[in-house]
Amino acid sequence: MPALTFAQVPDNSICQDAVVQTLEVDGPTVSVTGSGTNAVDSLGINFPHVWEAFTISECATVTIDLCGTTVSAPSYFVQIMDECPPGETTSFINATAIDTTTCGDIVNPALTFTNLAPGTYYYPLISLTESPLDDYTMNFMATAGCFETDTCLNYVDGPWNNFNTMFGGAPVADANGVCPVNQITAFEVLPNESYIIDGFVAGEVYTFSVCDGPGAGLWSPTLGVINATDGSVVAYADGCSITWTCPMDGSYIIGITETGMCYNPPNQGVEGGYPTITCEGTSTGLTEADKASFSVYPNPSNGQFTIGNVDVSGNYTIEVIDLAGRVIHSQVSALSTNTETKINLNEVAAGVYMVKMINTSDNTEAVQRIVIK
Repeated sequence: MPALTFAQVPDNSICQDAVVQTLEVDGPTVSVTGSGTNAVDSLGINFPHVWEAFTISECATVTIDLCGTTVSAPSYFVQIMDECPPGETTSFINATAIDTTTCGDIVNPALTFTNLAPGTYYYPLISLTESPLDDYTMNFMATAGCFETDTCLNYVDGPWNNFNTMFGGAPVADANGVCPVNQITAFEVLPNESYIIDGFVAGEVYTFSVCDGPGAGLWSPTLGVINATDGSVVAYADGCSITWTCPMDGSYIIGITETGMCYNPPNQGVEGGYPTITCEGTSTGLTEADKASFSVYPNPSNGQFTIGNVDVSGNYTIEVIDLAGRVIHSQVSALSTNTETKINLNEVAAGVYMVKMINTSDNTEAVQRIVIK
């Protein structure tokens, strides 16, 4: 009777047997090779896989790619894990950028993980039985680029595509230079989630907000804006809104965390305001000189602020509008050259508002933005 033979399972079919690669920040790329043939499903994800791992001794941005692999990966994970084996306390960290063009003609992913804390991380490389990823090459590169230790740019859930499917991407000003307010009211944001939005335009000023909605203010949000192509951080701020000037055309990821709680926020599952985005556009009806004649200060404000005007006089309707388009304050004032108009909104919730100055004589208008804390 012939002896029974068994297929050779790869040595790194379970994460404990993965060889941990030590990465030096801004050091050389570390490359490893292996085989996914006869891989098993040790993680229970319904896909056979093998494990690779790396460690960093200081905060870094890490990129993992499969360049040098001669076949395309049949599927791939977009997360790394900070424990082996993964358990109830494991952090599953999403890639902040995914690029499938880096490797040239072979479509394989390059995954970027921004602002990783020092430690060891594990990655399951999928290799299907019917389409094994044999003779793969995986490259690791760590670069400097971290924020202060309370900055979190790794979002567990998402990036969700709702703004693209509901609004076609980032808001675009109409022919009069007026931007829409794109607000999702079917649900509210949760800590540790993100949204990817296409169609941002270089030079435009955008504001993302979670200041409005029944759950707004139930926990303290921190918001981050990340370039979806290269993983660079464009803006990062505590508070229910964030305003930034877009550096280049393209797609961006907007993430929400609970302030100071990167992975396991105490309010996980608690809704925290409607996700909302708008843009500045251009003020309508007035020349650039006329627009510059108005200023709003201090900005940010505690609710009491001043509208100053230079070389402009006449009857004006002054409106303060929230990001949902609601007029929350309106008054008619006769303005004289080089005068100031005081506005008191002490009872208004924190957030971003538009201050609209409407000339009642010729129906022209100018718009300024005010942040109330």
